[in-house]
Formats: sequence, structure tokens, C-alpha cells
Amino acid sequence: MKKRKSKALAKRTEHPVAKRHAPRPMDTLALAATAQGKRVATARSYFQPVVDNRHVLWNAVKNEKGEIIDWKPYSTLPAVEDNVQRRGVKSIIVDHLEPVTCKAAGCYGGSESTVQYRAKCTITLESGQVFSDEGDACPHNVTKMIWGVVGVKKNNSTRRMAASRAIARAGTLAANMKMACIVEVPYLIGEVKVGKRVMTQQEVADVMSGGEAHEEERKEIEHQPREESLDKRSPRERVNAALHGQAGDMGLNTEGLHRWIHKRENVESLKALAVDRLQHYVDWLKKMDAGKAGRLKDLCVQLAKETANAEPSRAA
Repeated sequence: MKKRKSKALAKRTEHPVAKRHAPRPMDTLALAATAQGKRVATARSYFQPVVDNRHVLWNAVKNEKGEIIDWKPYSTLPAVEDNVQRRGVKSIIVDHLEPVTCKAAGCYGGSESTVQYRAKCTITLESGQVFSDEGDACPHNVTKMIWGVVGVKKNNSTRRMAASRAIARAGTLAANMKMACIVEVPYLIGEVKVGKRVMTQQEVADVMSGGEAHEEERKEIEHQPREESLDKRSPRERVNAALHGQAGDMGLNTEGLHRWIHKRENVESLKALAVDRLQHYVDWLKKMDAGKAGRLKDLCVQLAKETANAEPSRAA
């Protein structure tokens, strides 16, 4: 009796239909589905993306009380492009579409004077699969922090941002990424981490404009000091220029920033502060993370409005 059962089992196993539905040895998803009693096998064209800590950024999600309740992941643009190349690319074509006004595109607070640039990316793989999607960029869906990096006044930079978003969206589909790319996000609220390290505001701006993240904090390159004949500015003038340049990169209101420093130092002018103290504020702004930079930005705008409202009353 036992002999008959083993022969019958062997016949059923060797049947062509049974062989056709059997999962491939290295197909872990199909093996897991079979273990649960389901005859499911993934397609041969299935692709599992390869990512590490440098390719995933975590943005803090806070509740109304300001408490962190979750962390939302985003991939970087270099990670998406790398995984698309891993899958085997035949062609990547980016077409710039006809720009439209922000009002016609439906932007929040859009007007006829601002323009939204659009692009379409089509990725063709060696397997014959085709993935395409569109991207757009305008002053209303990209933060000033990024415009300070890529240049808000240059139309070519705006068009490149739209192309980057199109590549990110089409590449996310082609590479089977399980998260959105960070270049698609208009703005981020709260701190951003890469691995266990909190990124600075400047690092977040670089990544949101298409750069790559680093698990370790990058050290500034020590440049040789310029000769006095080449730079005739005084030390105070150089520090003032560095302070205004850093404020511009962060999108801070310069007048509001001056007012904020005046209150902290209890002075009426920056001229009353020593050069070393001004340099301290420059270094502090460079190391500031995205969350603190956003709060400081709002505070500078508020202080600038208070100063503007106070001037008419003084004149009267």
C-alpha cells in the first residue's frame, strides 16, 4: 500500500503542469507564497532594488504638539538612477514640454507672471519594458532653500529641476523603488536623518536638488588663504559678506536676521559686535538643521514686518 502511494506521488510531481507552477529555487517571494499554501510565482522580470543607508533619508513626522510620531523615508536621485542602470537600460529620453503659467497649471497662489516648466522622461529597458512620467517645477512647488542652490533667476535651472523630477518619477517605477524620491518633495518640515545623523539645512538643500547624502559629516576643505593684494576687504567686511551669503542660501530675510541678532546681543547695530562673534553666527547657521532653519526663517519674516510697521509710526 505504501509503495502505491509513493508511485502516485512521483507521477503527480513529474507531471508537466506541476513543474510549470513550481517556483524557481532563488525566487524567495514565490517560495514564501508557496509556504503559505498559495501557488504564486513572480515574473522573471521582477527586480529588487539595492539600497543602503546613504540612499534613504528619514523625515520626522510630528503631531500638533510637536512630538515625533513617525519617520517617513525618501530615496535620493542617485539611488534611483543607480538601480535603473542595474536593471539594464536601453535608452533614457527627456523631453521638455511647453511651459505654462502657474495660474493655468493650478498652483496655489499662482499668477500669470510666474511660469511652470514641465518635462517628460521615458525609460526603455533592455527587456523591452517602457516607463514614462512627467515632472514640473515652479516657485510654488519648490522651496526657496533649493532656489538658493540652483538659482531662482535662471530659467535653465528651473527646467533642469523639472527634468530631474521627471527622471525620478519614471525611474522610481522602472527600478521598483518602494518610496518616493526626495527631489519630488516641494518642502520638508522637521529634521532629516541619513542613517543616525541629523543632516544640516545645507545638506538637505543639496540632496533635494539632486545630490547624494553622506552618512558622515563632510569636512570642509582647507583652502590656502588668499594674498592680501587679492582681497583688500577688512576682516569685518569679509565676515559680513559671509553672513549675508549664508542667509541668502538659506532663504532668510536679511533685515529680520539683523533684528534677531540685535535682540540676542542687546545691541543696535552689528558694528557693535566683534568680528569673532559675527563669525560665530556664520558657523552656527552653516551647521543648522532643516527644522531649526524653518523656524528661524519664520521668525526673521515676523521681525522684518515688525520693523517695517514701526518705521511709519516713528516718522509720524
